[in-house]
Amino acid sequence: MDILRKKIRGLHDNMENYTRVWEDYKDSSGEEQMRARDTLKTTHIAFLSVVRAAVPKFRVQRFAVPPLPLFSLVANVHLMLLSDGIRHCIAWGYSEKNVNTMSAEFKKKTAIYSGATATAIDLEIPTNIVDTWKDAYSDLAVPASGSAGNEEGYDDLDYATYAYKVYRKGRGQVKPYRAKLNDADNRGSTAAAALRAYADYDSGMVMNMLNYAEYWPYLAGDKMPEYVLKRSDREIFFGPYGRHTTNATWSESGEAPITDRGPRITSAYVRGWDDIDGLQMRYRDTWGHAYGRLLRVRLNNLTSRRTNTSIGLWNAAVESMDRTMAMLHHQAIG
Repeated sequence: MDILRKKIRGLHDNMENYTRVWEDYKDSSGEEQMRARDTLKTTHIAFLSVVRAAVPKFRVQRFAVPPLPLFSLVANVHLMLLSDGIRHCIAWGYSEKNVNTMSAEFKKKTAIYSGATATAIDLEIPTNIVDTWKDAYSDLAVPASGSAGNEEGYDDLDYATYAYKVYRKGRGQVKPYRAKLNDADNRGSTAAAALRAYADYDSGMVMNMLNYAEYWPYLAGDKMPEYVLKRSDREIFFGPYGRHTTNATWSESGEAPITDRGPRITSAYVRGWDDIDGLQMRYRDTWGHAYGRLLRVRLNNLTSRRTNTSIGLWNAAVESMDRTMAMLHHQAIG
């Protein structure tokens, strides 16, 4: 990982130089701009070469999962550079042959997912069906020799297919967290600890890889369908988590499905003492399901260790927090 981070720092330095040269080109005019254009074109070609050479270092089969977010960053840069060359080919003095080469390279890196999504949009296929198509394309893209995931096969995958393939491989390697509470006294602690591990893996991959992969086929200028925007608006799940897992939308075998946004959370009712005993959320003007025990009791019932004290009801200003709090509904507490 240290070697890969060093590669990333090198790409960062190249990006800063590329950005500076491009700004110089845009700020110049006349003969000065022509000289700046030559410098920009040379810098673009060199940067592309650096990125092409770096990509295989981030796609080593034995260590594919840990550096996947770093691979996503490199793929972003690679496809962005190809997109810049395709979009600005004439202004930068590229030949038609150069542009065709970059276009072919871009399509090779994005073709499978781009084609599947485009077909789905044309046919108005439901989102959940398209997801199964993508899984199938991902499986078919690996050689049918029984050695799925060998280095030769991985190298042949387009970027999005590779990213999803490795993401799912990594999900199968997630180690459940150790429960911090005794399961005998705190029903559901062990199951909840396992789901926390999957939620952490999923949220990290969504933020650092999966969302980017959705955009890759459209960086060269193709129209981005609403379907892609929806997939980039998926929920992620952070703690605190509860102990009941009945209503969790993700599991050991699959990540949370992508759904439309629900109504905004406006209030919450929580009850507890040294542990949370109950939770109920209100969505706009409607209260949702009550999880755990939410009965109000007499204030003099203070003899038990877990006192029936109401923490109460508060109105939450959740303009920026509604997505984060929504996970409390999915991870039932009781």
